Amino acid sequence: MTGLQLNTDFRHDLRQSFDNSEETMFLHMPYFVKRAMNGVMIADECIVKGALSEMTLYNLRYFQNTMRTAISVSRLILVLLTTLLIIAGIVISLVAIGTPAWQVVNITEFHTEHQHGLWLDCTIGRKHVQGSSDSSLHCTYKFENPTGENDPYNIQGIEEQHKFFKWHKAVLGFFVISVLTALISLCFTLCSPCVRICAVVANVLSLITVSLTVVAMVVYFINSHKVEVRFVHGITRTYEQSRGYSFWLGITAALAHLVAFIFGVISTILIFLHDRQQHRSPKMWYKHNTSV
Repeated sequence: MTGLQLNTDFRHDLRQSFDNSEETMFLHMPYFVKRAMNGVMIADECIVKGALSEMTLYNLRYFQNTMRTAISVSRLILVLLTTLLIIAGIVISLVAIGTPAWQVVNITEFHTEHQHGLWLDCTIGRKHVQGSSDSSLHCTYKFENPTGENDPYNIQGIEEQHKFFKWHKAVLGFFVISVLTALISLCFTLCSPCVRICAVVANVLSLITVSLTVVAMVVYFINSHKVEVRFVHGITRTYEQSRGYSFWLGITAALAHLVAFIFGVISTILIFLHDRQQHRSPKMWYKHNTSV
């Protein structure tokens, strides 16, 4: 056996004994030393996982911020639209109850057009002299002249249209109350982005406004179709009254309040969602193991 072989065998035995001594040392290590070594390996593993989790958390936060911004902008737009619709409904309601053209009839025998409103009646007289036309307007209040005795354009058989009936008063009452509730609802709507309970109150008042306006239009529609109100008897003919622009203004006001109520409900949902997003605490999706 040569010296080279002895040297090689010696090195192999030395390396094997060293490896065995490492295993023996690890087996005989204290428990807290083993825990420390395992902790270091776990910490290295968590660093890699933490880097991936950071990217996921960043993307999640970016998505949440985008959604929060979209909800905030949407609720402000809906609140603005609701406000404009409420104002439009109020203005249209006031114009509707203030104008006389709820029912219109053109009496050709006397060249006059009669407009019958809720509290005001107007007669437009037309005269044709030598190719030129001239018109005159004369208005009376139902509550001051219920029978039309002082109306120079009044004809026999049209007294019913000039009377101030209870259903006229009911329709006026419904409209006046609806305007008041709409004004209060408008105030609460303007406060809703800051105080979310105001949005709920605004929706309740808006629903009351819609209900009152719809009831007013239904009451008028039913009573205006009565025979004694719908038809006007002339000298030789009977004329049927048609619905004028004031009636359609009332319908438009009801639709405006209805759309405002729908937008108000949607904006209230977005207001509560925005408030929830603002007060929700961010979640921790991972934890670092810092034990040593």
